[in-house]
Amino acid sequence: MIQPQLRNLNITLKETKFFALTMVSLAVLTACQGDPTVEAGPKHKSTDKKIEKGVENDKLFATVPDRTLNESIKMYMGGANHKFDERSYLKAAKKAYVRDDYNSAILLANEALKLNPNSAEGFFYRGRAKYDTLEGNDDAVLKDLNRSIDLGINNEDAYRAVATIYDTRKMPQKAVAALTKGISVCKTTKNLYRARASLFVAMNQPEKAMADYDHLIKETPQYPRILVHRGQLHESLGQNEKALKDFADAARFDHDKVTVRVRPIALKLHASLLTRLGRYKEAIKVLDEAQKEDQMDDELHRFKGDAHAALKEYDKAIEEYNWAIDLAPQFSRHAYEARSKVYDKLGKKDLAEKDRQTAKSLKAAPAEKPIY
Repeated sequence: MIQPQLRNLNITLKETKFFALTMVSLAVLTACQGDPTVEAGPKHKSTDKKIEKGVENDKLFATVPDRTLNESIKMYMGGANHKFDERSYLKAAKKAYVRDDYNSAILLANEALKLNPNSAEGFFYRGRAKYDTLEGNDDAVLKDLNRSIDLGINNEDAYRAVATIYDTRKMPQKAVAALTKGISVCKTTKNLYRARASLFVAMNQPEKAMADYDHLIKETPQYPRILVHRGQLHESLGQNEKALKDFADAARFDHDKVTVRVRPIALKLHASLLTRLGRYKEAIKVLDEAQKEDQMDDELHRFKGDAHAALKEYDKAIEEYNWAIDLAPQFSRHAYEARSKVYDKLGKKDLAEKDRQTAKSLKAAPAEKPIY
């Protein structure tokens, strides 16, 4: 079974790399706002950034101090020594939470719960604030959030946070159960379906994952991120034509008004699959489109070189490999190896051997290529 990898920010649940042919880290897709419909999600004991209404806030560098109850009341309720009702405390707790002032959110939610021990929102805001603190206790978080769920909370964040904790504890069935319950009661369910699909993939239940992706795309047909994920799932199941369509649609529906574009990733995946299927001329056309997005991507040049080499267009292949090597010499082991094979076919043995030696030295001292 393919192991899941942690994804914070917009998705708070572990998502999965579906198969080994993925050429780029889909962490880029799920750690940033890859499409305009994605909402910001909670983070959990992480130094990653949380995106709140398009503004990035680094929790480690936040300067919000721990306040006393009276200071929190003054800050978020307009003054101390007033008699406030449950609703006032809840509004203030929400305001504090949105501002990443988790200490105040907890104190204010406590006051709401004193007035109403069965306040679903009180348990929710207290649990969510505990969840987002670096020193948060999972047991305490689960107790509060599960209590809010039992009391009928219909906020998707409660279910996603609970599912995340269960998933971290390697209890995927409980995580799925939490997400499924959330889907049944919440008004907005997109992130719940997306997180559940990721779990189903990690649990080696592709049919269930596919059903969730199909639902998401039916609700939002032009959903580039999910089209990429579904395309990868199709490819892992050998459903290559469906995968190619999803990758093409993802590239077509993506736009430039987002933080991170899905289109370049979709085009790269599309070209990779075409190459694997031996459809090299089609792959080159897709790579041409991808290079319009980014001429300086060394991988695109290497993939294009591979396609030209397969078509015995050796001069063009060498030109693309040269680009790849010039753009990222420290990460060009594969380009050197591929170019050496082309030189061999052209009878240029000295150049081929020189490339092999360079590739060997790069393999002996690998460098980690940054995602961004």
